[in-house]
Amino acid sequence: MRSCADILPVEIWDLVIGELALQLEYLLTLAKVCRVFNQLCIARYLLGYGVSAESLAAGSIEIDQGNLPALLVSRSAPPLRWLCCRGLGGNQVLRNFERIKTILNHSPALCRLSLAFRYDLLKSFHDTHRPSEKSLLVALCGLMHAMSSKIAGPVVIMSEGSLFRCTPEDILRWQLHDAGEKPFISKAASKFLRRPIGISSYAIIRDEHEQPIKVKPITSIGSISICSIPSLSGSFQSCTFIVFNSESAHSLYLGRTGTALAAHSISSPELTALLPHITLPALRDVHLNTTTIEPAVLADFLLRHPSIVSFAYDPPEAEPRPSILSPPIAHPALACIRVMHSSDVVAVLDSVGRSPALQDIAFRYDHNLPSAALRRIALQPRDTALQLTLGPPARRGALDKAEIALAESLRCIVRITVDCASVSDARALLPWLNKLPELQRVEFRSARGIFRWGAERRDPHADTVRFLEDAMAGLPRVAEVLVREIPVVIG
Repeated sequence: MRSCADILPVEIWDLVIGELALQLEYLLTLAKVCRVFNQLCIARYLLGYGVSAESLAAGSIEIDQGNLPALLVSRSAPPLRWLCCRGLGGNQVLRNFERIKTILNHSPALCRLSLAFRYDLLKSFHDTHRPSEKSLLVALCGLMHAMSSKIAGPVVIMSEGSLFRCTPEDILRWQLHDAGEKPFISKAASKFLRRPIGISSYAIIRDEHEQPIKVKPITSIGSISICSIPSLSGSFQSCTFIVFNSESAHSLYLGRTGTALAAHSISSPELTALLPHITLPALRDVHLNTTTIEPAVLADFLLRHPSIVSFAYDPPEAEPRPSILSPPIAHPALACIRVMHSSDVVAVLDSVGRSPALQDIAFRYDHNLPSAALRRIALQPRDTALQLTLGPPARRGALDKAEIALAESLRCIVRITVDCASVSDARALLPWLNKLPELQRVEFRSARGIFRWGAERRDPHADTVRFLEDAMAGLPRVAEVLVREIPVVIG
């Protein structure tokens, strides 16, 4: 049988098909005629839904779920490398999962898969407990397993801001849909129940000894991004990286402290190998809880994420404190740094202090005024807001000449927030605050009711009024002095 290309050149057929002005759905039927028509019709069909010729040539396709049949019909398109399917949901979502799995099986070069859903799949199941929703979650685990099996190595999962390890086989054993066994409930008691009980869904991850453990790091599924990373250094040579809800992944915890699940997160050598391959477009807050990530890798990661506005540093006290970033960076959006120990303030400011938007510095100190940290803060070139957490015991002695000179050099500090555990701690800081030449606003905060209010919380208690009067008298150049309770425990 003669090929269409033997009758007319491909370019002529392209013009003919274009002149027919067929509806896009008819192009899929015409694509089944021969290889030449397949190539031309699939390209025109995808172009009609926003996929450019350049994207198609690069094997990078972003489509809605209704366009998936085109990829199943395609026989001559360039190798598919990245597939993004939007708007998954409705009655056809399970069928579309099957289509995506078929596409995976026929696309050996596919290294990135992104799925965006119309709704939270976990919430939908927990709200309805419909069998169809359960089947959907089971199929989703099968899809993640198929994609993560395309490459050797472990699976690294990001959820709730932390990174965990597992294997493709572990994913098959996830029970995202498991409602557990419901205890016996009498008919008389059942009328008082308004929601299903006994839900016991879990994921399986690996701890630091490679033992499987059941946890609940996955609380919602609005989107999934799965990426094969073929060449790494250090602990593993390749891996699959899965991110849940990347569009709302605002926080990232690096290290094995900071959250309840952090003890099971991946190690610093693994982070050093993986960070160059991670991109989180919505990332705003980075919490660094280790000192053993390569400084150059961490600096590059921060610069590749211009949306970051907050950087927190809280490493274990027993670890050495080498350079945090190398070289130092000027991050375009970084506005706030939070340091657990005042001894680390110098290292953090040496790393990110040139960032043009930096204006808030928060740290804790337990004894005397942290001179080294304050001397480094005095070098900041712009107005700065300082947040101090006073730990017991706060300073109560008279200021010496060196401390007065240091305070007077802090011309950059215009606002200070003081978290304190007692009125005496707050009072003890007043002489030092009075020496800050440009200070305009001071706020004292406590979670233990030291700044008490009346029974109806309309009028301040007499002790609070007395402290405010003393503070305003002791800080005559400060325009605003406030006290406020906060809903966390200080100390």
